[in-house]
Amino acid sequence: MRSGTEMESSFAGWFSEYYDKVLIMNQAAEERARIVASAYEIAPIFEQAWHSFRQPAGDLRRLIPKIKMPVLFAWAKDDGYVQWSRCKEAVDRFINKKVILFDGGHAPFLEVPEKFNKEAEIFLESLRS
Repeated sequence: MRSGTEMESSFAGWFSEYYDKVLIMNQAAEERARIVASAYEIAPIFEQAWHSFRQPAGDLRRLIPKIKMPVLFAWAKDDGYVQWSRCKEAVDRFINKKVILFDGGHAPFLEVPEKFNKEAEIFLESLRS
């Protein structure tokens, strides 16, 4: 049986490896390090989120037709966890959407913040007209 210290060490290593695959761009290195350093603090939140994804109430696709306001989908091209190919069909059901595919592994706002901010500003500005 493994000791608590061994398990903690394994968890820290696993969490670090996971985030190396989630935030793949060099620009996200600082944020990735901050997230990994907070692993024990945020693990219960992640656990709760992952459990909620499995619940039938977590499937909100039935609400898509009710959403009339403009929606910006900022997707990372190389997201290995929430792949565009698996979500495109649901996104296409939004009647007033803009989709932008960014370089990155999961979070464009962290991985390519300048490009993300520019596109978000353009999208928000388009709402004024």
